[in-house]
Amino acid sequence: MFPLGCDVRRDNAEHQVTKTAQAVGDLREIAMKGNVAAQMELGTRYIEGKGVSADPSEAFRWFRMAADNGETEAENQVGLMYAEGNGVVKDKTQAMNWFQAAADKGLAKAQFNLGFMYQSSIPLIVDHSSLQEAQHAYANAKAWYQKAINQGHQEAVYNLQVLEKQMHGP
Repeated sequence: MFPLGCDVRRDNAEHQVTKTAQAVGDLREIAMKGNVAAQMELGTRYIEGKGVSADPSEAFRWFRMAADNGETEAENQVGLMYAEGNGVVKDKTQAMNWFQAAADKGLAKAQFNLGFMYQSSIPLIVDHSSLQEAQHAYANAKAWYQKAINQGHQEAVYNLQVLEKQMHGP
């Protein structure tokens, strides 16, 4: 027989697992009815492995559902998952589309992410057509970084400085 304290801890742990499983089941039921907060919570749990096994594909499913319901944070998260190929096939175009949707609603981190995507797409300048491409990407990156900066996004300040050096030299 175990000392009393061990039995209590084990019972508490088993009780906690049961409560967590029930909570996830309840969340899933609510999320399937269109509750965006529940969809976001499930996406976060599946990304972080809290109360469930980490499963990026399942996280993507819930974040996408919330994004389709107009949730700005979810739109940004779906963009990140496409950009990184996390839980979904990597797709730069999809990432930019989702970042754009959230950025247009004023989400500073989406504006930053969109600026970063434009900055990372600046091609090496080898001929006139790529120069125009680079200038277009530069202008977009700069504009989105500036919007993020206007909302206090500190990383955007640094990235804008790097962008300026990238395009104009030290």
